[in-house]
Amino acid sequence: GKRTDYGDARYAGVEVKFTSDIDPVVQDSLLCGFDFIVAPLVRPDYRPPPPGSAGKGQLVAPFKRQDVLYLPSQQRTSQVVGQVSAWIDPDSDDAGLASQSVVCLKQELAWAAHLGLQAVVLPPVPQPLRSANYSQAVQQSLSGLSHMALWLTVPLTVPATSASGTAEGTGSTSAAAARQA
Repeated sequence: GKRTDYGDARYAGVEVKFTSDIDPVVQDSLLCGFDFIVAPLVRPDYRPPPPGSAGKGQLVAPFKRQDVLYLPSQQRTSQVVGQVSAWIDPDSDDAGLASQSVVCLKQELAWAAHLGLQAVVLPPVPQPLRSANYSQAVQQSLSGLSHMALWLTVPLTVPATSASGTAEGTGSTSAAAARQA
């Protein structure tokens, strides 16, 4: 049923998996006492076309309907919080992944704004000590977002870092073996 504990209650949401039919998920979550759901904006396996596949001056291909969260009712926009893809890493050492990440981050934020969502959860900064491209992509997207909040995921622990400023355990196995020697 409906919540009756409005006194000192805080809002509570639940994270759900990607689905093409969001209405029953929202309805079930509300009946369980949650105030909103956090749903991925795109399918977990979605990746934009690789960089360089579009000719110079061409636009990035738009999403296909089966790739994105679709809200058939405008009244659901206050009950759904979008979630940006977790794989996004605009500061990756892999130039292709970095380029794809910037494109996808901007595209997903634009889609959330188009849907009229009140908030979007951004993934944690993959490399906290190297986040210039991530920060720049978010800042550039902010100019097009007038009524949408961005919620940044902040880890509660700090990973150990090596002398190069990258998180320990994220390098290759040979690098890890060299540290142990």
